[in-house]
Amino acid sequence: MKIDLLYPKIPENSDKFHGKCYAFEKYDGTNLHWKWNKEDGWHLFGTRRTQFTLNAKGIAGFQFNHIECRNAPDLFNERLRDKLTMFLCKHGIFSNYEVIVFTEFHGPKSFAGGHEIDDDHELTIIDVMLNGKLMEPEMFNQYFQKFGSARVVYHGKYSGQFAEDVRNGKYNVNEGVVVKGIVDGEVFMTKVKTKDYLKRLKDR
Repeated sequence: MKIDLLYPKIPENSDKFHGKCYAFEKYDGTNLHWKWNKEDGWHLFGTRRTQFTLNAKGIAGFQFNHIECRNAPDLFNERLRDKLTMFLCKHGIFSNYEVIVFTEFHGPKSFAGGHEIDDDHELTIIDVMLNGKLMEPEMFNQYFQKFGSARVVYHGKYSGQFAEDVRNGKYNVNEGVVVKGIVDGEVFMTKVKTKDYLKRLKDR
């Protein structure tokens, strides 16, 4: 079913950060979410604007509507579901939350959100939301790095020079980075894309 935009839009090239930030690699794929709570377990999933019940019927509906991502539920069930369940149940701080794990579905042949069905896809955890609020980047990295979360390419003060270095390919990322920090008590994000990626996007 259709839902309101679940994951916030990320502005480009913002400079609102007042202090230190984390820059995570930005993967060129499709943003998918997986919803958990202690009572229901993993019960809902989907894209940023669609949601399905995480059972056989819901998975079939997802695969019909999102054919390029049709193996995503299998990847989640095989590689992440049990590990994340054990972790969330073991750490009591999560038991009182509605937890949404956001992953990027991508593969070597993915480009501009499109995917080849026969590609070697993976799910990379890019964010976690607790009762509707994004987890702070330091805590996110601390807890979820062990599950193959987005790679941290920089930790420090945000600057124009850092953004320009990303654009010029210094950090060896395919698309760019998502920079996260705390602004006015809330998690704030901005994205910076490489010149090479923008050229490939323009030339496709």
